[in-house]
Amino acid sequence: MAVYDRGAYNQHTLNYEGGYIYTSLDYGMTWQVHTAPGFRHWADLTISANGTKLAAVAYDGYIYTSTDSGATWTERSTLAWTAIASSTDGTKLAAAADDGFIHTSTDSGATWTERRNSGSNNWNSIASTSGGAKLFAVAGVGYIHNSIDSGATWTSQTTLGSHNWRSIASSSDGSKLAAAVYGGYIYTSTNYLNPTASGIRNWVSVASESTGAKLAAVVHGG
Repeated sequence: MAVYDRGAYNQHTLNYEGGYIYTSLDYGMTWQVHTAPGFRHWADLTISANGTKLAAVAYDGYIYTSTDSGATWTERSTLAWTAIASSTDGTKLAAAADDGFIHTSTDSGATWTERRNSGSNNWNSIASTSGGAKLFAVAGVGYIHNSIDSGATWTSQTTLGSHNWRSIASSSDGSKLAAAVYGGYIYTSTNYLNPTASGIRNWVSVASESTGAKLAAVVHGG
């Protein structure tokens, strides 16, 4: 999930002033603000299937994790982060850092391993399967990348060529993908050759439910 226009943020063309983390326990009817993690430029957030484990990354530093639905938070690594994804149970995490590499955790964010096999890229979004074994990542200018061993090794998928990818989403088993291009189309793994139904737009985020059949996407400035 991509939650802000990183390219525009880097160019200081957005009035991006930061804020707090909010959670809801009643389908979004009411929201609670969490000030403990601080007032930051939050880049992305992920949550376990049961809603108890959360992990949030800030572009101005730190990963914060919670194991009690956001009631309390623990500060983790101090790099500048751009994206994060989680397994269904919240134990396996993958996060993209501004150092150009993807980092993974197998203990809900307590410890992290830098994955230099991912290559150094301007990562914008990461998606994970339910078990966390399969990971997918997209960069600002480049290819779609995937891993089948929880981030230990990575492969560049050159089928679609190099694009300004902003977001990628996966079904729970990794068989169906959707990837969004800023200033381009949304591509799906079952419709690579005919993506025009989405139209050319400044896509910044795409999300998928567990089967991959239902998708939702948002446009910057639209």
